[in-house]
Amino acid sequence: MANANKEPTSSGSDDPLSGDYYGMVWLGLANAAYTSDWKHDLGEMTADLKVAIENPKYMPLLPEEGHAGQTGAPTRPGSWSLDWGPAISPDWSNLAYVASYRSGENGAGDPQFFVVSIRGTDTSTGFNGLIDQVIQDLRSFAVRPWSTYLDTGVDIPDGPNRTKHIGPPPRIRKDAPNIEGNVAIGTIEGFNKIAGQGGALQRETTQHGTGDVLTLVEALDSLRKCANLPIIVTGHSLGGCQTQVMTSYLAWQFPECSVIGQPFAPSTAGDEQFAQQAAFSTGCFWWCTLDFIPCGYGPVSDYALGGEFYKDNLAISWAIENQWTESRWPGTEEAGPHLPEKELLAGARDLGGGKIEGLKFRRPTLAGMADKRLEGELPPFEVMREFLIAIGKPATDEDLRKPINQLIWQHFPPNYKLMLWERCQSDLVHFDFVTYDTKPHHP
Repeated sequence: MANANKEPTSSGSDDPLSGDYYGMVWLGLANAAYTSDWKHDLGEMTADLKVAIENPKYMPLLPEEGHAGQTGAPTRPGSWSLDWGPAISPDWSNLAYVASYRSGENGAGDPQFFVVSIRGTDTSTGFNGLIDQVIQDLRSFAVRPWSTYLDTGVDIPDGPNRTKHIGPPPRIRKDAPNIEGNVAIGTIEGFNKIAGQGGALQRETTQHGTGDVLTLVEALDSLRKCANLPIIVTGHSLGGCQTQVMTSYLAWQFPECSVIGQPFAPSTAGDEQFAQQAAFSTGCFWWCTLDFIPCGYGPVSDYALGGEFYKDNLAISWAIENQWTESRWPGTEEAGPHLPEKELLAGARDLGGGKIEGLKFRRPTLAGMADKRLEGELPPFEVMREFLIAIGKPATDEDLRKPINQLIWQHFPPNYKLMLWERCQSDLVHFDFVTYDTKPHHP
């Protein structure tokens, strides 16, 4: 039986940056990280990302405070600016950038706050990669202490009989305290790439020139000019998982700043101790009940009552049996599809599920981050058809019902954009970001 709670939790925050008021803004900036993800050309990707962030046609100006539930709200003076990056790992698997909202037009003036955005799954590798990653993680699940990684680095598997040492990440503050808890090794490995990857500054600072290559923490330190400005961290999918560890890392390096996590459609990054740290006392954890990826490694109680009836008390066990089949296509009595690769997922769960349950992975809502549960539903067939056509996929009647296409719809930003406004508009201001389609500009 599905959890009867149909309403997402309000953040309860009076600060629009740390609460849910600007939820659609943070989703828009997370979505921008996917710009040109099908390309492997840093120069073109940088140019495209600047358009996606700085052109109000795609990233509207920031709405003023105090207009929850409104469309067409008046905007704050200023403009968006791409300040650093994108920084992209050599294998193209991870991407991050830093943007700001500035007091003047065309990126001029002083920054009001910074946004760190982390890209999710590189869709150029195929949407099936989402499922493949989950299966791989389940089969070889392991964790390492987060504080050890930050301090000296950790050893992780590198093939059947080898290990490799990764970390520690760059740091500008040497006396930072330890952070309790453990994080999955796959998440640490991805974070290590992001934190250590150099990216170009897109503007001059008092310490560095435009084009200077810095790591993310070095760039933020240079850009903020010692001002204690808020830093919002956002990302979607695997980027949402990385948002959790990046929020922890930046709060550790900039304790004088308000560092606010706003992850979308994320899997869970760490265990109960990790989830209870003070860095997660603000922000919002945005997830949809019909999105498979946020099942991650958490308990079944996140989704359903009677967890004792599901193997290893894991949300993924509930999802394998029920996630879409409990729902009906609108206007019909037809049940939704099973998850793609259901048998492979179940087999991988059987191999690693007991270990994961024992580690007690938990969402950062334990520390006070608002639980923004978005009650999902199957889309009308005409909506599904329009969506598939828009992303260049076949849209026959059979395609509308395919499990992999349901995974794409439930997980990716277009559905989240609709749900944020439909489910939470009394708390949000509307923000109509538009994906910058680069293909017509680069035939």
